[in-house]
Amino acid sequence: MKWLKKGLIVGGMVAVCFGLLRVYGAYQNEQKTALLAVVQLRQAGEIVKVELAENKERQACVTAWLDYNLEESKAKTIRITVGEVAYAKEEARIFSHRPTCLQPDTSVDGIFEGTENQLGIIDKEYRIWYGLLLEQRYASDRKLQTRHILHRAWGTLIGSAPETQEEWVSFLSKHYPDIKFGQEEPKF
Repeated sequence: MKWLKKGLIVGGMVAVCFGLLRVYGAYQNEQKTALLAVVQLRQAGEIVKVELAENKERQACVTAWLDYNLEESKAKTIRITVGEVAYAKEEARIFSHRPTCLQPDTSVDGIFEGTENQLGIIDKEYRIWYGLLLEQRYASDRKLQTRHILHRAWGTLIGSAPETQEEWVSFLSKHYPDIKFGQEEPKF
């Protein structure tokens, strides 16, 4: 009887130790997951910075070609109003300012498409930056990690579906109301 009592106590202590190790592992996993998300968001931010630079370069090229085309139109007006000699001088000056990039689509649709693309990239940049701020804060917040672990455990017990990315961002946004979308300039 004495051995049974000691065996139950030792077994209970071992079970408690394994349970504590499991909880510690859950915390470690939450922190690793959050830090991994931070690294992935930074990499995505760098990719978006490159896209943004390429798009700005493309927009600068469009602007240069629009200016060049405007100057050509002015030269043609000079040809009609002043004459061939003034036109030849103006044409030589304009040709020396010809853009070096390939001529893009400078139609209204092409310009609007480029602007829409630019706005999409900026929106993506802000979303990544917002997620980065939330994940960095979450990675160091043990209290919120505990709530999330308990929330996931409860979801597993009742058989609910795993949370989506939108639900995760909503969860973090609700717990960090001081971080607002678009409140700061993105810095990666």
